[in-house]
Amino acid sequence: MASKKKVETPQQKFARENAENIWWMHIEGTGLYESEEMTSEFIQKIVDSKKHAKAIKKIMYEDILKDVTEWPDNFMRDENGNYTYDSTMYDYGFAIDDYCRKEFRKDMKKSLWLCDNCGSDDVEIMKWVNPNTNEVGVDCEADAYCNHCVGHHNISLVEMHIDAVVVPEEI
Repeated sequence: MASKKKVETPQQKFARENAENIWWMHIEGTGLYESEEMTSEFIQKIVDSKKHAKAIKKIMYEDILKDVTEWPDNFMRDENGNYTYDSTMYDYGFAIDDYCRKEFRKDMKKSLWLCDNCGSDDVEIMKWVNPNTNEVGVDCEADAYCNHCVGHHNISLVEMHIDAVVVPEEI
């Protein structure tokens, strides 16, 4: 019995070919390696790994396929009606940056005090201050305040992965 070969749709072929091409555009360019957060050696280690490269290309493939399936009119076509690459598709390659950043931060943790009532990190605790020296003394017992839910609640120290913390973009 002959095995059936899975037939690729035009959208799948377009997504696969462009994920590969966009991958190489980003890898061979210099922008990927100009991170203030990660060293170029770290990034190179990620993109040289077959496992990571396959995972990143899959992310790009799925993003392109989803978009070309849902919004086919947003993609250029040649005179025969076949989808073609255009420069706006270059942005799919930023999945490489995102993936590298997640790998870089995956073991990084940050400790935060959170309100036990609502989970906000917008909390305050009262401290004793010597008015003559302005030295801060010990914490007042059980006197924490949450600015988010506007009340006195207990707070707890929680360790979180860095990716779980929303960092505002620079202006």
